[in-house]
Amino acid sequence: SQVRLMYFVTSDGRVSQMKLVKSSGYPDLDFEAMRAIGKYKFRSGQEGITSHTVNFVLYGEAQPSGGTLRTSSSRNLQKTILNN
Repeated sequence: SQVRLMYFVTSDGRVSQMKLVKSSGYPDLDFEAMRAIGKYKFRSGQEGITSHTVNFVLYGEAQPSGGTLRTSSSRNLQKTILNN
């Protein structure tokens, strides 16, 4: 599955103004792609708009994670990222 993102790299190398250009069709994968790229730090002085494709390759049958349920705060974080 692929996620395509477009974002602005600030003069100090931070990622900002991220937009989801192409969804994987799975909100969790879209969110994780945005979260991963949002943590990336570019070299200073590379200011500008760029895009990135994140590829997910998953193997095997789906398994229950045994994790905790999503909270409303994580949904609000996802909405904030998608709207910025």
